[in-house]
Amino acid sequence: MKKALVIFSTILFLFLISSCQKEIPTKLTGYFYTSTPTMAEDYIVLFIDGERIGKLPFINISKEMPLSVGDTTLTTNALKYSLMSGKHIFRAEKSDGKVISLSEVSFLFYKNKTESSTKGNVGGNAINLTNEIFSMNLFE
Repeated sequence: MKKALVIFSTILFLFLISSCQKEIPTKLTGYFYTSTPTMAEDYIVLFIDGERIGKLPFINISKEMPLSVGDTTLTTNALKYSLMSGKHIFRAEKSDGKVISLSEVSFLFYKNKTESSTKGNVGGNAINLTNEIFSMNLFE
């Protein structure tokens, strides 16, 4: 009886260990743009985790519908930047320093699933994630 209990406990332990999924660090390619129009002399800058990445190009589309990652308008016009999966703070600022979009976005990859989430309270963003490539519209 004790032997059967030990075998059962071992099998249960191995099952529990194998069902716990660890995050798999993954390199992502992001295409960033804004649908917020600005005056000719103004521009919008993207910051990721406090680091200035560059100027966001304006693409005239609906805020709620992010461009598909295979869209040539996206791949030829958007700001391309690579980063590792995990939690990141995305901020878009006008040239005068006004923050138009601020959010925390998580991209998490596991053996059998992918999770993404967004939290923010300034402006908005729209994200399209396909495998390890994503598009992000940051808007006012």
